Amino acid sequence: MHDPQNHSRSTLILLVDEYRRLTEENSLTVEEFLTRYPHVDQDEFQRELDWDRKFDWGHRFASTATQPSHLLSEFLTGDCDLAEPMLRAVLDQRFEEKEVLGQGGFGLVLRCFDCEMQRDVAVKIPRNLNRTDRDFVIKEARAAARVKHPHVATIYDVIKVGDSAMIVSEFIDGQTLQERLASAVPLTTSAAVRMVIAIAQGVQAAHDHHLIHSDLKPANVIIDPLGRPQIIDFGLSSRTQGGRLLPDQIIGGTPEYMAPECRDQDRPRISFAADIYSLGVILMELLIGPTDHSLTEIKQIFASNNKQKRRQISNDLTAICRRCVADNPDNRYASAMHLAHDLQRYLDYLPVQARTYSWLKRSWMWCMRNRTLATGLASAAVLSVVIISALSWINAQSRAAEAEQRKLTAVARQERDNATNAREQSDQILQFVQDNIFRSFNTQAFGGLGKEIRLRDAVVAGMKNVDQAFQSQPETSASLHYVLGEVLYELGENAFAADEFDKAFAIYKRVEGEDSLNTLKLRRATLMAKIELSDNPSDEYAALLEVKDKLTEQFGASHPETLRTHITLSRASGTEHSKALAHAKIAYEGFLATSGEHEKQTLVAANNLCMSLRQVGQVRESIAMHERVLHGCREQFGSNEATTLSVLLNLALEYADLGQYDKSLELRQEALHLSREFIGDKHIVTAKITSNLAAEYGRRNDVSNVKELLPQLEQSCQIACSMLGDHSATAMAIRKNLAISLLMVGRGDEAIVMLNDLVEQSSSSHGQNHPETWALRHLLGMFYHRATLVDDSVALLEKVYRYYAENDGPDSQNARAAQSDLLLAKTTQKARQFLTLSPAVFLAREASVSVSLPASQAELAKTMAAQQGMSFEDWLRKAVKAYAETSKGEPKPDD
Repeated sequence: MHDPQNHSRSTLILLVDEYRRLTEENSLTVEEFLTRYPHVDQDEFQRELDWDRKFDWGHRFASTATQPSHLLSEFLTGDCDLAEPMLRAVLDQRFEEKEVLGQGGFGLVLRCFDCEMQRDVAVKIPRNLNRTDRDFVIKEARAAARVKHPHVATIYDVIKVGDSAMIVSEFIDGQTLQERLASAVPLTTSAAVRMVIAIAQGVQAAHDHHLIHSDLKPANVIIDPLGRPQIIDFGLSSRTQGGRLLPDQIIGGTPEYMAPECRDQDRPRISFAADIYSLGVILMELLIGPTDHSLTEIKQIFASNNKQKRRQISNDLTAICRRCVADNPDNRYASAMHLAHDLQRYLDYLPVQARTYSWLKRSWMWCMRNRTLATGLASAAVLSVVIISALSWINAQSRAAEAEQRKLTAVARQERDNATNAREQSDQILQFVQDNIFRSFNTQAFGGLGKEIRLRDAVVAGMKNVDQAFQSQPETSASLHYVLGEVLYELGENAFAADEFDKAFAIYKRVEGEDSLNTLKLRRATLMAKIELSDNPSDEYAALLEVKDKLTEQFGASHPETLRTHITLSRASGTEHSKALAHAKIAYEGFLATSGEHEKQTLVAANNLCMSLRQVGQVRESIAMHERVLHGCREQFGSNEATTLSVLLNLALEYADLGQYDKSLELRQEALHLSREFIGDKHIVTAKITSNLAAEYGRRNDVSNVKELLPQLEQSCQIACSMLGDHSATAMAIRKNLAISLLMVGRGDEAIVMLNDLVEQSSSSHGQNHPETWALRHLLGMFYHRATLVDDSVALLEKVYRYYAENDGPDSQNARAAQSDLLLAKTTQKARQFLTLSPAVFLAREASVSVSLPASQAELAKTMAAQQGMSFEDWLRKAVKAYAETSKGEPKPDD
């Protein structure tokens, strides 16, 4: 049993925390302080106080400092449930206390190790309960334990001890959403919306069990290590009947997040709509980001008609927030799931239910959500209307203002101002088109399915009349060409991207001169696109050096465009990996110094640097840096963003380089899960990740997982071919992995046909003697052997071995691998020629020398041996002996 006089470390920590707060304001000795707590041993308290002062850990339980100090005093007095010997005994018998997670009016929350279940848990101990209160808490906690949802913390157990109770729930090792809000790096809009969607889904799961949280706030949401929000404290929620609070239940909560009807002291009312209100307030906070405004002021900003105060927040999200926090509960969303669906509609470019739209807005939203369904002409027409009509209208205003300026010289200054304002409006409309139409198709936006042939044709068609429409605004026309080039580049359409960049480059060169910032920027972009189309980008590298020198001379070495040119140079360095590393370091160090560690351009440069480190063999250094970059990307963009996924995959490759295949596999699986969840199975990024994971399963010879992934891999192959073309590098890589997977699951004929096609395409695209073509021939030779086409295998592998021996050297890794595969193929060929005992004996011999033999054939050999009255082992020894007598030893590659 626990001695009440021997206080736990957790209690002493809370007591010391209280003492230090009091002594900040008044002079108070230890003896005077402990007169309030006569049951506390002074020596124990003094030791803990000295330890606290020595390391200045007074801040470690900052969460308790936000609570009124009298709650802590009351908690530590004789009526504290921890002072009850039975409760103390149960706690000490089953749990090991680790730390105090928080305390408040409800009681104390400890992080403990559950010795029975061998896991960390959060233990909530209610404060000063009577038997009636205890029964109510146990009943509600057991009801909440039935809620099973990925965004709701699980309640494991409810322990009744005397007149008190302990609620044992899942411990989530992460920061609260409140702590995330207080960080210097705000969530992106899409990340904030997805965060609230997830929370709303968890709330709906509780509502389905007739539970109302009634105290939803950022402090009651914990973000786990994967970035997923988890709602806590549903065990302290309220039960309902038909969505209304049952009689005689107490309404509690945090006033700023409570709905108006819950704050009515005369007739407080609570329903599911109260949680909707709280979700709306949380959404407002996330969208505003770190601010000095109070919650009351934030609500006023969203309620105000002054858009300037919330200029970064769309009208759709403003309308959704207003609907959530409507004073009348009947005017809010009907359920948390309705809110989640409306937020998803916002992400999917569908009209949200919370507002009405103009025809123009509906037009571009239609285009956004019908990228795969619309025909080229229809989509082009809509895009033309949206782009040309909107911009031409503003451009006409600009021309009218200029005409008036020429006519009315008396008011020339005013008219010039009008013309300037009209141009600014034109730029704003242009920005609208860039952000809401073109950049939505960027693979980093994750708003849809990525590149579609129909979509590309439609966008290009919508751009045909741009130059004519903006003859008096060539910069606007050039900017549109540049943005379209960016989109096409991100979609893998490098040739089309280079053409658009070239058009913009020509305009800027004519208007601003060949050495202006815009001209040099477009020159870099053009070369960047052309690098992807060149096997030997030495010419592009030389041209990029000239661009870099001009940028450095005119704008400085630390200018963002100069640093971006270094990143492009690193990618244009080809096999000169040390040169690539030098450029990558310059770019990263430059962005780090000018933008800070957590800015997107710094993280992109860091990812590029890590790839260069891997190329020169500094894999451990690359992993250490990539881990930091991954953390930064998750903080800055969330887990479901292109840069984050790119880092995940690069990190997986690095762990594989070190032989840490389990870690590599874990990262690939996480990347595929995130990609499927947030951007869908039909996105080109998902297709690449699926192929990458299939390759890892193939390396492990994991046939069961290959079978499971095969349908998704076949779909990925179709997506890559339709979006990027059969001859694109990405599509060919995915087709190669698909061929390997088909062979593994016994579909060898399909695999060989597919790989033969790849060899022909590589020969056509890269040339007969390109290393990639020979690598595919090497793989095809192994496919022939696996499919028992042994003569074809030997003939092809002999050519492969000669090529590698002549070009890379006989001791090169490629040559040794080809020689080993050739030896295996010739061994099988000799066995076929010399084993004459019986077909079954040959099968037995092949089962012992060829690791590639399908297991079904080995089983067949065993069956046939048994039919002839011999054990498989005796039969195998007889076959080996016959082989040795006829072949006079093992064959060599030059036999």
